Amino acid sequence: MAVLLLIASPNLLWQWAHGFPTYVFLATVAHSDKNIKLPPITFLIEQMKILLISTSPLWIGGLAWLASAAPRAPGASSPSPILFSWR
Repeated sequence: MAVLLLIASPNLLWQWAHGFPTYVFLATVAHSDKNIKLPPITFLIEQMKILLISTSPLWIGGLAWLASAAPRAPGASSPSPILFSWR
């Protein structure tokens, strides 16, 4: 906990010294119609449409590497849980 406070303290002090501008901004945006309000499932589907296309070379390459990597030690992860965990 002490390490967390040590790492976060410069940001917290800056926020406090400047009147918490991030909180004020987020509170202002939350009460406006600037953002589209979506249910959680719809939000996740929209995120997948955007992110899966743009990052597909990265995750396809990672899955290919994982599937073709050298033999693993007993108990090590294999690609099958990753590939078959999405329903």
